[in-house]
Amino acid sequence: MSRRNRERKEKRHSPADSIVTGLVFAAVFGIVFWKTGSWWCVFPMVFAGVLPVTKGIRELVSNRTTRPSVRELEADSEKRILQAAVRQNGRLTAMSAALETDLTLQEAQAALEKMAKNGHAVMTVSEKGLIEFEFPEFLPE
Repeated sequence: MSRRNRERKEKRHSPADSIVTGLVFAAVFGIVFWKTGSWWCVFPMVFAGVLPVTKGIRELVSNRTTRPSVRELEADSEKRILQAAVRQNGRLTAMSAALETDLTLQEAQAALEKMAKNGHAVMTVSEKGLIEFEFPEFLPE
């Protein structure tokens, strides 16, 4: 998911917001209907209360079934880093990995360190003092 899509998603209201707001409206207009018996309360109770609650529950359920797992997200970031390593002739820094992919600098650093820990990359210090991650399979011969 790109940074722009993440920002848009953060600005949207969560399904829990719809559920809470709908429950409040349904309760308020339900109490007014119950106390006064006025039928005009049914319309806002349904459209401002019941419909937002059902929409929020539906979004909550669909988000749970379609959201990728942590393992899938890690595998995706590792794949993007490997593709960047191929483009960079087998040598990456955290900064170059972040520039080549849509990962943040912290995400790229964590993924590279994990790959080095698991033996898929070798962490070295360049002559300039930069921490580089070498992928032996992608180094030019």
